[in-house]
Amino acid sequence: MIKIIAGKFKNKNILTPDTLKTIPSKSRVREAIFSILQPYIYQSVVLDLFSGSGALGIEAISRDAKFVYFNDLDKNSYQIIQKNLRNLNILNYELTNLDYLSALEYYKNNNLIFDIVFLDPPYINLDYYFNSIDYLIKNNLINKKSVLVLETNTQLDLNKYNNYFKFIKYYSYGYSKLYVLRNI
Repeated sequence: MIKIIAGKFKNKNILTPDTLKTIPSKSRVREAIFSILQPYIYQSVVLDLFSGSGALGIEAISRDAKFVYFNDLDKNSYQIIQKNLRNLNILNYELTNLDYLSALEYYKNNNLIFDIVFLDPPYINLDYYFNSIDYLIKNNLINKKSVLVLETNTQLDLNKYNNYFKFIKYYSYGYSKLYVLRNI
């Protein structure tokens, strides 16, 4: 279990999947993320594409995000997210159980545009990051002021996105690398 850091669900416990495939963001990493995002959270529409436990999306709702779209392909993670949302009596969300490209296609077909996007895929495949960012840009799923938050265990070469985003912050927390980008 982990605790929500701040907002209306501060100190509430949420369940985490019991698997090595899903490793929740450490508290200090989540604190850094939400310290940076504080000016952007209020009434935002958020995508947590590789949700795991749902911690990032739930933290966003706790801090007054308008609506969060959660997605995770793993059945166990999907069920844990469902339980966490139910236990906290959260209603302003949609949860899907799709592979990430199918989820992005679904969002495109429903004309969604996101203010904040969390990309914390399984570290197995770096293509998840680049494919997701490319899809978001190509299909206009982000607006001119959208913020993308990428968490990884390795350095990412994001130079090909210099015409689309400016770096707000880069952090390294031991094993975790955190990139925060803002659409320009």
